[in-house]
Amino acid sequence: LMDQRNLRALPVLEPDGTIAGTVSVFQLGKTFMPHLREPRRMRRVQASLTAIARSLTAVVHNMVDGDRVEELFVRVAAMDVESFGKLTAAENIPASQNVMIAGDRLNIQRKAISIGVRLLIISGNQPVLPEIVELARESGVSLMGSPWDSATTAWIVRAAAAIETVVD
Repeated sequence: LMDQRNLRALPVLEPDGTIAGTVSVFQLGKTFMPHLREPRRMRRVQASLTAIARSLTAVVHNMVDGDRVEELFVRVAAMDVESFGKLTAAENIPASQNVMIAGDRLNIQRKAISIGVRLLIISGNQPVLPEIVELARESGVSLMGSPWDSATTAWIVRAAAAIETVVD
């Protein structure tokens, strides 16, 4: 709508119709395209797991407290299982704030669940094994399947940000 009508800002309304604030193209840019010198912010999203699932059109296998809007950090699990988690630890991001995106690598899926990530997303429309679903349930880890490849899944997760987090 902003692009179609050449608008720089839009009002954001409360459910009762009163104005809650505005959302501007500048604020959207700051939220969705942070500076490269801030890699932590590039992975950050404030969203609920329910919003992430809806944005991805994901198959939800396990959902824990899905409606809470929270600060999360998106990771693509493209590393060896031995180095898995080292970057997150170096940045002092607790596993419980990580959204981990993995393909069909079972060792990475198991490791993500064992360290207690907030959300594990199996990308690429890969089958989610019953063993992984059971591990996630036992560990209190939310688990979804995404129809998209890992890179696209990561972008869509970041776009699931709650509007409240970008309103001026």
